[in-house]
Amino acid sequence: MKYFLLLSFSILGFTSSQNSCTPKEQAVITNVTKEDLLGKWQWVLSRQERRGSGTTETTPGDLGKTMQIEFLGDEKLQVFHDGKMVTSNTYELTGVDTDNQTMLRVETTDPDINPNCESGPLYLQGKRLTISGGFNDAGSTQIFEKMH
Repeated sequence: MKYFLLLSFSILGFTSSQNSCTPKEQAVITNVTKEDLLGKWQWVLSRQERRGSGTTETTPGDLGKTMQIEFLGDEKLQVFHDGKMVTSNTYELTGVDTDNQTMLRVETTDPDINPNCESGPLYLQGKRLTISGGFNDAGSTQIFEKMH
């Protein structure tokens, strides 16, 4: 009986310690700051929503190339395709007071940056950045993951 209780408590202790190490769902941050964005982000997915025709998704594998976006401390933004910088522009973050959400405005006329960087709102969850471009049930959402 003594060994049974000892074994039971050992199993119970192991099980509860395993549960305490389970990662918890990370909170979604909607008031994203410039400091949150600093660094390089790898594009992982685009989701295009069209009224009446559903949703399509595009990944780097679908296009056969990689894309990164880098936010620099001086409000500069750089876009890279396959490791090569294709554009550099300035950006501004603005808040939407009613929803406490951050919007991204990029100063550019360069068509290469537009498909990679919608206007927002921005959502940050752990190392994942979502730039949502949905408007009135249509639009494009870009998902990036923080590099190193």
